[in-house]
Amino acid sequence: MKVLSNIILLHPLLHLLLSFAFGFSSTTNVNVNVKGRSKSNSAMQQTANDSINPEIRIRIRAERCPGTTKPIPSQKGTSSITKLVHFQRHGEGYHNLLGDVLRTAGVTPSVDSFDPAINPWLRPEIVDSPLTETGKDQCRNQCELASKLTPELVIVSPLLRALQTAKISFGACYPTVTTKSIPWIAHEGCREETGVLVCNKRRPLSQIVSDYPEVQFEAMTEEDSLFNPSKRETGDSKSKRINEFLKYLMARPENEIAVVGHSAWLFHMLNEVVEVDDADDTLRSWFTTSEIRSIQLTFYPPTQ
Repeated sequence: MKVLSNIILLHPLLHLLLSFAFGFSSTTNVNVNVKGRSKSNSAMQQTANDSINPEIRIRIRAERCPGTTKPIPSQKGTSSITKLVHFQRHGEGYHNLLGDVLRTAGVTPSVDSFDPAINPWLRPEIVDSPLTETGKDQCRNQCELASKLTPELVIVSPLLRALQTAKISFGACYPTVTTKSIPWIAHEGCREETGVLVCNKRRPLSQIVSDYPEVQFEAMTEEDSLFNPSKRETGDSKSKRINEFLKYLMARPENEIAVVGHSAWLFHMLNEVVEVDDADDTLRSWFTTSEIRSIQLTFYPPTQ
């Protein structure tokens, strides 16, 4: 793994490609040593945001904090905004299991191949991959931790595995027909990398709404308009989408928010979009299945 880490550090693009491939394993933990990078995380964020309109570009700094910490109110006389966000990766999905099964059989799967024999994530049977029973158990194991958190809002990817994860882990605050709760919103901005891999293709909106009528679905079309069957989402496009989503969080009135999403999205956010202290390698590391990581996000306007 040390050799692999050194190779990854030599080329940021290879870094992202390999890290995305690892994401389809439910057992592999990727902890990339980022010390000695040729450019700082803030410089990486600047590179990732170069194509974003300067008038809307903002600095976002991420710091790990205990989940029971209360959000720090913005100080008078400053224009920065602080939010406490509990990010969670979904539990093991069937697409994760497929990758593990192939590896056990001695086959090295490839997310870049268009051959379903070595890229099972192209198969139509795995569209909008749900959780396995193991994945559901992983989410149940997070209920105790989630119950100690006090989000004022839950935002979740509209992909099935993320919705299932959120409802299980944060079930104590899930709205019902007879019980009022905090708002639950499904948002396209925090879904996994789109394109080609059908495990990341969203089901028709009417089907999802039928399964989760208590959740609000923000500005979604019936069919998955973000999914391109012949081209995967680029790093620049993903950076823009994540940046817009984080600006959406910044503009929300809630100060403590839970966001349930996906590993490659989370990894890209922490390594390419937001600023992270170079000494905190663990904050940038790959989320394990169903992991909850509490992070303080501070938003600064372009002038700061």
